[in-house]
Amino acid sequence: MRLAFWIVLLLPGVLYAQHSDETLAQQKFISGGTIRLHLEAGGYTITPSDSENIVVSCRAHTEEQLERVKVEIKPMGARADVYVSETPHNDFHATIEVPRHSNLWARLSAGELDVKGVEGR
Repeated sequence: MRLAFWIVLLLPGVLYAQHSDETLAQQKFISGGTIRLHLEAGGYTITPSDSENIVVSCRAHTEEQLERVKVEIKPMGARADVYVSETPHNDFHATIEVPRHSNLWARLSAGELDVKGVEGR
C-alpha cells in the first residue's frame, strides 16, 4: 500500500499543497477580471470553473523536479498575474482553472497551450 505524503503551507491568500507527484496553488479571484499567464516551458491546459478561484495544479515526472517548480498567483484588483517558473525540461504539465468569465492574456516560452471553454476576450 502506498502512503501519500502531504505538506500544506498557508501563506496570505494562497494555499499550497504538495503530493508526491502533484502541486496545487489556489487564489480567490473575481469573475470577469483579466488573468495574465506568464508560463515557462511545458504543457498547459486552461479550463473554466464556476468558482471564483484560480487553481494551478502541476505534475512532473519526479518529485524532485516538482519541488523546483514555482507557482505564484498575484491578484491586483480586477487583474491577476499567474507565474509558473523553474519548470523541468521534460514531462511537465499544469492545469490552470480560472473563473469561466475571464479575460486571458498568455505568454508561454515553449510548449503547448490548450484553452477550453473560457468565456472572455
